[in-house]
Amino acid sequence: MVDVTEVEREVQIGDEAVLIGSQGNEVTTAREVGLQADTNHAEILMKISLRVRRLYYIREKLVEVKFMI
Repeated sequence: MVDVTEVEREVQIGDEAVLIGSQGNEVTTAREVGLQADTNHAEILMKISLRVRRLYYIREKLVEVKFMI
């Protein structure tokens, strides 16, 4: 779940939400999220639910999609 109350544009169900990664020219790292949450990047990554789909890229090419459950 993501709190979007401070997002400047209208948000709809089904909109893409990049929490860690890149979109356009913007990049958010697990380290940055960890600093905002007063913890480290490893804890942030370990707490991501196994139900979240993982997309793996090599040189900007999608090579694998995994669902852990």
